[in-house]
Amino acid sequence: MTAPKVVVQWGAGAKAESAYGTINAPTTSDGVLLKQAPVPDVPHWLNAGDRGVTPGGGKRQDAASSGRWGGFKWVAEGIGAGAAYAAGVKPHLDVPILASGFSGAGSFTGGQEYWQYTPAVQPTALTSITADTNVAGQLYRLYGAYSDLDIAASGPVIPDWGFDIAGALDPIVDAAIPAYSNYPAIANVPMKSDAITLKIGVFTAAVVKQWSLKMNRNFKNNRVNQAGGFTTGFSGFTPGYRHPQLEVVVERVALATVTPWNTATTLNPYRMAEESNPVLVQVSVGSIQYKRWHVYSGVGITTGTPNPAAQAVLQDVKDTAEGPTATWTLVFDLFPSTYGASDDLSILYN
Repeated sequence: MTAPKVVVQWGAGAKAESAYGTINAPTTSDGVLLKQAPVPDVPHWLNAGDRGVTPGGGKRQDAASSGRWGGFKWVAEGIGAGAAYAAGVKPHLDVPILASGFSGAGSFTGGQEYWQYTPAVQPTALTSITADTNVAGQLYRLYGAYSDLDIAASGPVIPDWGFDIAGALDPIVDAAIPAYSNYPAIANVPMKSDAITLKIGVFTAAVVKQWSLKMNRNFKNNRVNQAGGFTTGFSGFTPGYRHPQLEVVVERVALATVTPWNTATTLNPYRMAEESNPVLVQVSVGSIQYKRWHVYSGVGITTGTPNPAAQAVLQDVKDTAEGPTATWTLVFDLFPSTYGASDDLSILYN
């Protein structure tokens, strides 16, 4: 009797494609360290070959399926380099972040090194990837793949970085997990969300319960084909709009009484939501250089540190509670500085 296939070991890798839909197979230096088993959602087809019913009341024999595609969800940690950033020293999740609709740019002035990720200009600056997931002794390979991104932390935890990846699906095969060589050092423990900095305008006194960033990226728009595609019946996906939102849950404080409805210690989210006052927002996780990271409105940087812009509006406020403690759940929409810009937000590792 042979041993069963199991889901307690896994591997994942991702590599940027030089041409959309052209497989660029990840190697052992392209691993992506996940915190839990990946969840494949495969296979799917644009057309499953259904031919309807027979005159006798039965189902017709299907034709072959066309347009094979698939997806999987990865959950990882936002592990920084742990050493000075450079052209070849990047945050561990660099490639999945790029696949989520971002462009990356680094600056390497001594003592102020960073990598910054901002929304990519469509369509020419978009990054597609070939993404491998090995689980249960099988290789699931997506190509021409894009991703959506959400980052979330509830309580004093290490934030989860969630990637919802989809692309054309190569035939599934049996394969051993590669021995990835680029995983971060096991001692490079990521920053926890237990001493974060939250800025809402000039308000910095929040007791934060949880927070999340959702890119809400509309990218699973099928490109069907009858000829000329990179796989039968399917030419991949065309990303559409993004709708980045930052949600925070904070303890309620005294209500600010004058516009713009935020002071260093008071906040009036009801009036902020009513008047759609633009404010800056920033969440900073960790304080150790080369391991810390930040999410904020705009793209400003001063001496290697975030300089957020007033490019957020409070879209929704709800009165909530944590047991007997009164809280607010605040949802901010992040928007670009001009109609043609792609500077809604930044993810900064420094």
